[in-house]
Amino acid sequence: MATKILIFLSFVALSSAGFVWVDDDNNRFPKLRQPIFPKIPKFEPFTFKPFVFKPFVFEPITFKPIDVNYQPKEGENFVAVSTSSHHESSNVNGVEKSSGGSDIVTNVGGKINEEGVEFKKGDRDDENNNEERNTNENSGENNE
Repeated sequence: MATKILIFLSFVALSSAGFVWVDDDNNRFPKLRQPIFPKIPKFEPFTFKPFVFKPFVFEPITFKPIDVNYQPKEGENFVAVSTSSHHESSNVNGVEKSSGGSDIVTNVGGKINEEGVEFKKGDRDDENNNEERNTNENSGENNE
C-alpha cells in the first residue's frame, strides 16, 4: 500500500511541476529554421554529338508470277482468285482529285474471267467519269 501511495504522490508532483519552455517570440511553437543546403557547383553544359540514323534498307518483296492461263490436268480441281486495288487522292489549293480501281481475275477449272473497274477525274459518284471494263479471255469478249 505504501508503494501505491508513493507512486500516486510522484505522479501528482510531476504533473504540478513547472517545466518552463522559453519562447523565441510570441508564437507558442518553437521557431523552425530553413535547412542549409550546400551550394551547387557551376559546370559547363554538356555537348552531345549529333546522332544520325542510317536509312533503313529493305529487300523488296517479290512474288512468283501467277500463270493466269493455267489449265488443270485430268482429275485436278483448280480454283484461283487474284485481286488488286489502288486509290490515289490529292488536294492542291482546295481542288480535290481522286482516282482508283480494282481488278479481279478468277480461274475456275481453266475458265478465266477478268473483271475491273476504275474511276478517274476525281468524282467517284458521277457515272460519266467512271470507266468499267469486263473481259473474258476464254470467250474472246471485251467490253469497254
